[in-house]
Amino acid sequence: MEQSVYETEANKLFNEISSLYIIEEQSYREAANNLISKLLPEIKRYRAEKEEDNLLNSRDFNIFSFLGYKDRFSDIFADMLDPNGSHGQKGVFLSEFLDYILKTKNKNIKNRNVDVIRNIQREEDRQLYSYEVYKPIDIYMEFCDGFILVIKNTIGGGIKQNEVKDYIDYIKNKKGGKCTDFFYIYLSHRGSKPDIELIDETTRRDLERTGHFTTMSFTEDIKNWLDGCIVRCKSDRYKNFMEDMKRYYFIW
Repeated sequence: MEQSVYETEANKLFNEISSLYIIEEQSYREAANNLISKLLPEIKRYRAEKEEDNLLNSRDFNIFSFLGYKDRFSDIFADMLDPNGSHGQKGVFLSEFLDYILKTKNKNIKNRNVDVIRNIQREEDRQLYSYEVYKPIDIYMEFCDGFILVIKNTIGGGIKQNEVKDYIDYIKNKKGGKCTDFFYIYLSHRGSKPDIELIDETTRRDLERTGHFTTMSFTEDIKNWLDGCIVRCKSDRYKNFMEDMKRYYFIW
């Protein structure tokens, strides 16, 4: 896209706006409406061109925006799952992830509008503990119809006694204690289940049986998901980034 074209259009619009001050009130309103009618299609066209450019080139993506954080992978993971993420692929990566869960975990969820939030923490824990002592929920996703998807990433981070059970109880207690439409993913290196210090076995099995809890492996599930994302991604720049990420994370 040529920036000079938009600068020229902006100057023309500015001149038109300036001329409105010498027009009578009725003419002003008519001229203003005409100007808005001209401006809205231009804005729509610019946004469409920017989205298309971002789809093919991931202009908003910058690897340095993730450097320096304690949980680099969770930051990247959350950004990829966000339809408004810097990758520019809209809901493609989220759809790929939900399809993978649906296929392997038999959980009937679809690609819907979603808010993706990092580091959700219970208020009582925020007051009593520092980040290092009590790690928050890594990725919290709430869909427009109320469905909640939570991902606990254990790679490279600490975890506290009863943390998994406490946070599942926290999710259950949302919406006045009536939240039943949720799914908790425990992500570990090789898909191991959480220790009984994190959640008792009876509770975990009940949650698995009712379709509210599962484990995922970093070395298999996440790798397979990335492979699917690479196939569907239209940005060569972001494809190269995902290939580099695979080489970086999956050599161990």
